Amino acid sequence: MTQPGPNRRVLITSYSGELGGMEIRMADEARLLRANGYQPSIAIRKFRGVDQWAQQLRQQGVPVSHYDPPPFIEDWSWRRLNKLRASLFSRALLKRTDPALVHVFFCWTFYGGSALWLAHKCGIPCIASIHNAFPLAKLPPWTVNHLREAFQSLKGVYGVSQSALDHFLANYRPLLRPDIKTAVIPNSVDTGRFVPNPVARRQIRQQFGIGDDTMLLGAVGRMSEQKRPLELIRLLAGLMARQPRVSFLFVGDGPLLGEAQALVQQLRLQQRILFAGFRDTPWEYFAALDLHVLNSWTEGFGLATAEAMACGVPALGTDVPGTRDILQGCPGGMLLAAGDDAEKLCQLEQLLQDSPRLQRMAEQARPYVMHRFGKQQIESRILDFYQKVLE
Repeated sequence: MTQPGPNRRVLITSYSGELGGMEIRMADEARLLRANGYQPSIAIRKFRGVDQWAQQLRQQGVPVSHYDPPPFIEDWSWRRLNKLRASLFSRALLKRTDPALVHVFFCWTFYGGSALWLAHKCGIPCIASIHNAFPLAKLPPWTVNHLREAFQSLKGVYGVSQSALDHFLANYRPLLRPDIKTAVIPNSVDTGRFVPNPVARRQIRQQFGIGDDTMLLGAVGRMSEQKRPLELIRLLAGLMARQPRVSFLFVGDGPLLGEAQALVQQLRLQQRILFAGFRDTPWEYFAALDLHVLNSWTEGFGLATAEAMACGVPALGTDVPGTRDILQGCPGGMLLAAGDDAEKLCQLEQLLQDSPRLQRMAEQARPYVMHRFGKQQIESRILDFYQKVLE
């Protein structure tokens, strides 16, 4: 592989508003670039939990700064004033960093589009990575015109799943350059850290009063509308009424945490549906589970699903884009009916009553992840993509 050119500065930027899988990917990619001769830095808007995350990256040699260009891509009443402010101030700030390449982790159109537009005005080439597959929306003329201009900076686009890439291209293909490079580069899993761990399993279960004879289901991830925790709790209430040996552990923080806890109390299930909050060692909590359940209404990839399987835990997820890319045909997991809670409940009950199948899934989960999402092979694909874009 040839070395990057004299200017090796790569600016990574995004905004999702929450600390989740996309931010993990940003950090991993920055560390990978630094280890391979590039000079990465991250510029990101402020949100809850970002300061500790940023401090950890700075300690690892990756600069992190606050970058908050006023959003103007979407058809809002303040768009013209915001565009003027962005043109005067945010553009100058970006130009001073003088990167050879800007990588926009494309989540929300208003931020991703604004960042790409500013890079275009500075004459800086860009790549975008696509991390979600939200339903397609009709774009107003103001947005279309500015995105067409912004996308002229894009030399390459990759999706973390085929679904995520297809979603982006279905929305924006007419606005993109005809010579743009595209790829699918899924998230990787650190299979040296996410491993079956009998010691952690015993300790976590003891911490929450979970006996060896209890079937512990769980979900590791943000408590947000995308993950549908309230709907999952109502589904669990029906399951637990017929399955007395089932408990559930939520691991994560987010805007719906308080509402979820209140719903559990209302249903009088606080002894069986438990909350660990945010934990910075999620691999230990995966290891404590017998089954991981992701109830999202959409996913770009669904990193927690792959991480759970790397820990030898069978993974279930709703049959939606992103999750489907991981679990379709997967021997260590199973897709659940999307939008049909009665069918979903039936699937869960049948699986819980089929111990031989659960055992087979647990045995096959980790080899599947190591083969498809191993860190070394994914990192090689990322570096190849950067190299092709910078040629």
